[in-house]
Amino acid sequence: MTDIKAHAGKFNAVAGIAALVLAAAIIIVLVIALKGGSTSHLEPFPTTDYLQSPQNFLGNSYRIDAQVESMLSYRPGVGRLLVVKTDGRPVPVFLPEGLADSIHTGQRYNLGVSVQDGGLIYINELEKY
Repeated sequence: MTDIKAHAGKFNAVAGIAALVLAAAIIIVLVIALKGGSTSHLEPFPTTDYLQSPQNFLGNSYRIDAQVESMLSYRPGVGRLLVVKTDGRPVPVFLPEGLADSIHTGQRYNLGVSVQDGGLIYINELEKY
């Protein structure tokens, strides 16, 4: 009987270690999945080409590393029209209501954007840096 009890103790230790390894793997997968929402997977925004012909980029998604220069307009329930500086050039962008609680001049963001109707750049996601 003592052999069975000895093996049961080893089994519990192995099961405990396996559970720890599994928990660590789940945590790693969750961290990677949560970072998947970042803008790093997007192509950099072609500022110069966009400024020459915004309509050529309709429906495309990009990443913009930008600094907020000014707020042009704000409509409650709709959003804000901002000017951000990217590649040393000012570009107008639309920030929908509820995507960010507060935006201030001088703040820097990684923006996930898409070019929509009229060539306006819509912010889909943002991360302050």
